[in-house]
Amino acid sequence: MRTLEAMEHPESFSKEELHHLLNDPECVAIARDILDSREALARRHAPAPDVDAEWESFKRRSVLTQTSKRFTSNAEAFRWGAALLVAASLALLFLSRLRRNMSFSKLHKWHKSSRWKPTMASIP
Repeated sequence: MRTLEAMEHPESFSKEELHHLLNDPECVAIARDILDSREALARRHAPAPDVDAEWESFKRRSVLTQTSKRFTSNAEAFRWGAALLVAASLALLFLSRLRRNMSFSKLHKWHKSSRWKPTMASIP
């Protein structure tokens, strides 16, 4: 009887009393029997599921999931395409700058080879 009371109104018991009941194997067995009985009664009086309606609901959810996956894959393809476009643009920019720097480096070598030496007057 105490087990049933503890299940119905656990707030009326102290922590020590609940701990004592949970450590008693007989009380735990009684609680399991009560819960199994409640579950069996709930199953017995529960309405039978409408299989056709559930199947239609599943098909709708499944179609929505497949559609969202397709859109996700299209979005991913767009992101990859945009990333490749940015990478190609950066590569072209780098190569054009490299070509320009090559000509400047040749000019710089020519400038170094000239006899011009910096003086204090030439430094701003």
